[in-house]
Amino acid sequence: MSNAVDYRDRQIDVLAFDGVHLAGEHLALQRLVAPGESGKAIAGVARLAQTFMIRLLTGLGSIPYLEEEGTDFIPAFRRGEVRTSLEAEQVFQSAMVDLKRQFLAEETDDQPADEKLQSVELLSVAHFADRVVYRIRIRNQAGGEITTLLPLTAVLQPESLV
Repeated sequence: MSNAVDYRDRQIDVLAFDGVHLAGEHLALQRLVAPGESGKAIAGVARLAQTFMIRLLTGLGSIPYLEEEGTDFIPAFRRGEVRTSLEAEQVFQSAMVDLKRQFLAEETDDQPADEKLQSVELLSVAHFADRVVYRIRIRNQAGGEITTLLPLTAVLQPESLV
C-alpha cells in the first residue's frame, strides 16, 4: 500500500482505467468509478501508460486548447478506413509517429525516467468478429514496462483479413 510520502516531488494522476496492474496482462476498462479501484493515485510507468492510452484514443485536434495532442487512430476507425487486420496495424503504427513526437516535445531534463517514454511495441493485433484487440507493451526510460490489451469495437471484412 502506498502513502503520500511515496509521491513526494512526483506528478500524479488519478487512475482512469480500472484493471491496470504493473505485473501480468489485464484488460483495462475505462471507468472513473468502480469498487476497489477508483480514485487511486498513479505515477511512474502506470502514469506513462495511462497518458499514452488517453492520447492514442483522443482525436488529433479534438481538444481546442491542445490542437497538436492526440492521433488519427480512433477517427480512422470512425471513418471506416480500418477494414482489415493489416489496416488495423497500419493505423496504430501511424498513430505512433504522432505520439512519439508529442512525448518527446514535452520531455524535460528534470522529469523522472520512469515517466519518460522509451518505446512502444505492438505485440499483436487480433480480430474477433466485431472487435479488434491490440496487445501493446509500453516501456519507460527507467527500464519499467507495462503490457496492456486495447479492445475496440469495429467492423472488419472477414474475407480480407491478412
